[in-house]
Amino acid sequence: VFADAKELIPMINFLMVYPSDKEVESNGKKPIEVVQLDPDDDDKVRYTINGVTRAHRVSLAIVTFVRGIMFVTVTSVGIVFLLKETDYLNLILNGLGLLFITVLPRDLYQ
Repeated sequence: VFADAKELIPMINFLMVYPSDKEVESNGKKPIEVVQLDPDDDDKVRYTINGVTRAHRVSLAIVTFVRGIMFVTVTSVGIVFLLKETDYLNLILNGLGLLFITVLPRDLYQ
């Protein structure tokens, strides 16, 4: 569960600190710079992103907000679920089930 928090904090920092494309253009730089590493090969290109557009920032903010709500919900429901258990064997099995629910999707999609 704390791995999700470790992913959310840098995303919130990115949303708040990273400059917008208009700020970068006002400083005389391009928001996205393309460097051709090999003139003969079109696939060898390096992109440098100096600023993000407002639409990209808003879409990332929405996704981060929804992930934050899911993090708080799963954490609170899991804690309540484990606190209501009185039998040690069921507590261990329910803890493993909760761990399975939170860790498996992250491992499958990475």
